[in-house]
Amino acid sequence: SPASFFQVNPDQAETLYKTALTFLGSSPESTLLDAFCGVGTLSIIASPQLSSVVGIEAVPQAVEDAKANAKQNGSTNCQFICGTVEER
Repeated sequence: SPASFFQVNPDQAETLYKTALTFLGSSPESTLLDAFCGVGTLSIIASPQLSSVVGIEAVPQAVEDAKANAKQNGSTNCQFICGTVEER
């Protein structure tokens, strides 16, 4: 949606997400906090390696987009919360 953040440079996004996943490693019993999660891209990509993922985003439409993206991608262990990171 127009108010949601999404990385528009696909080559750099792929590099960024691969690097983040390398640092994350496999943590099947861990929960990831994705602060400033936007539309949930990193949350969804990381979710298979984790027990659960909690994304926090201040833009309500981005949270709705993240929920829809998780559903569309079959990510059942992601939760998205609308609010500021500082409040949560």
